[in-house]
Amino acid sequence: VNLQPKDLHNPVVRFYFVAFIMIGGFLTLNLIAGVIIDRFYSSRKKYLSKRRGNSIEALFTDTQRHWYRMMKRLMRAKLITRDPPPEYAWQKTLIRIFQDKKYEVFSVIVIILNVGIMTITHYQQSFQMTMVLRIVRYIFTSFYALESILKLLAFRQYFFKDIWNVFDLMLVLSSIVVIILRSLPSVLLRINPSILRIIRVLRVVRIFRLLHHARRIRRLLMSLITSLPAVFNIAILMAIVAGVYSIIGMSVFNKVKHNGVLTAQLNFEGFLTTSIILVQLSTAAGWTDWHHALSIQPPNCQSPLNSTFLPAGNCGSPGLATIYVVSYIIITWFVLINLFVAVILNNYQDCVTSEEANVSEEDIQFYFETWAKYDPYATQFIHYNKLPLLLNDLPPPLGTPIPNIYVCVNLNLPVYNRTNIHCLDVITALLSKLMENIIGEIKDEFSDEYDQLLEQVSATFKSRFTRWRQKSSGIMTSVVFGDKVESFIFLRRIFRRWKALTEKRKLEKKKLRPKFGLKWAFVRRHAKE
Repeated sequence: VNLQPKDLHNPVVRFYFVAFIMIGGFLTLNLIAGVIIDRFYSSRKKYLSKRRGNSIEALFTDTQRHWYRMMKRLMRAKLITRDPPPEYAWQKTLIRIFQDKKYEVFSVIVIILNVGIMTITHYQQSFQMTMVLRIVRYIFTSFYALESILKLLAFRQYFFKDIWNVFDLMLVLSSIVVIILRSLPSVLLRINPSILRIIRVLRVVRIFRLLHHARRIRRLLMSLITSLPAVFNIAILMAIVAGVYSIIGMSVFNKVKHNGVLTAQLNFEGFLTTSIILVQLSTAAGWTDWHHALSIQPPNCQSPLNSTFLPAGNCGSPGLATIYVVSYIIITWFVLINLFVAVILNNYQDCVTSEEANVSEEDIQFYFETWAKYDPYATQFIHYNKLPLLLNDLPPPLGTPIPNIYVCVNLNLPVYNRTNIHCLDVITALLSKLMENIIGEIKDEFSDEYDQLLEQVSATFKSRFTRWRQKSSGIMTSVVFGDKVESFIFLRRIFRRWKALTEKRKLEKKKLRPKFGLKWAFVRRHAKE
């Protein structure tokens, strides 16, 4: 009597449990995850080394290997054909508007506002709020419909080449269908209301349009997409483990009395229900409740045996329940789930490494997209006078803003038919300029292998770009732009001399000018006399 524990009577014990959670839950478990991820990295590195074997890539450093991969990606590159320009001026105006950066920013703001207003909808909202949100929804739908119609008129049949345009059109059509069905009561009586709710929920998907404008988010999404094959393999392994434990659970705990979380809906009497329980246990959520339910003992159940290790009658087994639950959590939650994290982190690290490198695959892709602006019919050639404009349109690290005449001279590109330059010559010269130190290291360390690699790259380029290095006039851009550079240097020298003389005259006038206005007036009056 009067010796029962009281709630919250000893505040010091709180710090004990908080410290245990910090050390045991955060520190120890994260160390286990770190060890698993580190072992995954080391195993993957050994596998890649065995896979490369005696190839030259196995001897490269990380930066040299990045250059090698860039050349391999460049060998898979293709020219992009631009859509033919429209006939009418108003179509060209619409295309310029839709391709303008300012319109992209405006479109992103509209999407964010639309999704933000959709979040205002709540349970038991007033009739006035419902009407206001409906009107706003009609306004946004009208804007998207008008945008799709104008794009169809401007881009014509080439509108469907862009998957984002098709994506927008499907969302607009779904919104219009919902509006029409809601305005026709006779039709609504024949259609399940849940179908309308599903179509209305599709409007939220419009937020994915932001991926078209967010470059870094797209890279992160690509790292997740590249992780899918490895994640799928781990998921298959996890499904095999869950299947084995489901059969074991059905064999051992199928007759345990329903108690606690073990109910008629969730139990070990069937494969499906057992699998659902194991999915929950793989996240370590509520595992103590399942352990307690499988450990039921008399007098809460009936057992014909005196043994507590093997389940008998409708009783459970504390020993087997501990082994079953704890071993499954260690295999799934500690190992397999952390393997998911390791795969995603590994691909994300590759994505970050490619961003930190001099040139990424996306930069090469953007180069060919910019090249298509000056070579719309994919002839592989442009006039050498367009080279400064091309370099100006390219973003760093490949591009150089105007004035870039010195860069055009330093690239030293071959000229075809006395007027044209080839797309491969430009991109290879830009890559050689950016990775000059890396290429120098490869030449010094692997001279023979480097020559063989260049022969392989040249053979691939000639098979994909048949007009490359054919009928070259022997003239280089350094000669073509040489006269322009000399004229530019001469004009700059004259301008600097004129500027220096002007500043010198200003300084001389300041020295002759008195400090006070009255004294200057006195000097001027005596000078007249």
